[in-house]
Amino acid sequence: MNYELAADIISCDDADETLVFAFSANGSEPARYVVFQYPLQTDEQDSHLGLDGLYIERDDQVFGCYNGVKSITKLGDRIAIDLNDEGQRHLRVKRLLIAPAIGAR
Repeated sequence: MNYELAADIISCDDADETLVFAFSANGSEPARYVVFQYPLQTDEQDSHLGLDGLYIERDDQVFGCYNGVKSITKLGDRIAIDLNDEGQRHLRVKRLLIAPAIGAR
């Protein structure tokens, strides 16, 4: 199963030593979003706990995990995020497709 998102809002921030890249459908479906977080610095504890890689989340923390992304590619005007087995188990989809909505900011 694929998850498709027409993103009205696209943002990028590097607060607290973490790069955060987010897409959301703020207009008609405010609960729909995809967030990537990548730590710019990690420590031994983070590494030991497996919290030192790319984190991805969709719609709720329940649907999120570290190191679940297999690949990220551009398909025309869309971004395709293919998930590995771990990502598929936690996010409950095989692939995420993100397209900018008309008038995205």
